[in-house]
Amino acid sequence: MDKVFVAGLELEANHGYYDEERQAGNQFRFDVCVSTPTNRAAKTDDLDDTVDYATIAALIKQAADGPSAKLVETLAERVADSLLGQFASAAEVRVRVAKLNPPFTEGAAEAGVEIERVRG
Repeated sequence: MDKVFVAGLELEANHGYYDEERQAGNQFRFDVCVSTPTNRAAKTDDLDDTVDYATIAALIKQAADGPSAKLVETLAERVADSLLGQFASAAEVRVRVAKLNPPFTEGAAEAGVEIERVRG
């Protein structure tokens, strides 16, 4: 299956387990991959025949700007749900959310979750 992706999208958002994180905000990195056929778009050269990565980025930002979540798992699930809801041709989505410089991790550069969701 072909894949359309957005990688390394960094956004600041008010998510985190601790109140201080939700108030001050955290820096997050999003990597998203949407499994979808791209052969029609390759033939027609028409953006309407594929998954638009600008729309992927907008949906990620919308989820990041949405209600505060304590867990990155919740944030990743919101992104996956919105992608599957927006793109009927998406057979599967992979969403990776990393919190950059997370607290209480002994100086780790990032920590997070990667999920895969299959339509149906």
